[in-house]
Amino acid sequence: MYMIYTIYIIIILLTSSSPFFIIFDMKENISFRIDSEIRKVLEKLANDEFRPLSFQVEKIILEWLRDKKLLPKDYRGGGKKT
Repeated sequence: MYMIYTIYIIIILLTSSSPFFIIFDMKENISFRIDSEIRKVLEKLANDEFRPLSFQVEKIILEWLRDKKLLPKDYRGGGKKT
């Protein structure tokens, strides 16, 4: 029964226009080459923080942009400030 409710909730979320999915719709794909040693370090850092590698890279870039004052300190991504 739990599985049926889970599938039902997923279907509702995927077909709704909730703010959660609006934020992820604003994400874009990017490809780039990276040194294998740097990738290994990033993967270890991501694993230590229980994040996917892509989220970890995005977090590092976001923090760097904030430090350079290219984005406001309260910028959280998805085109929103909180």
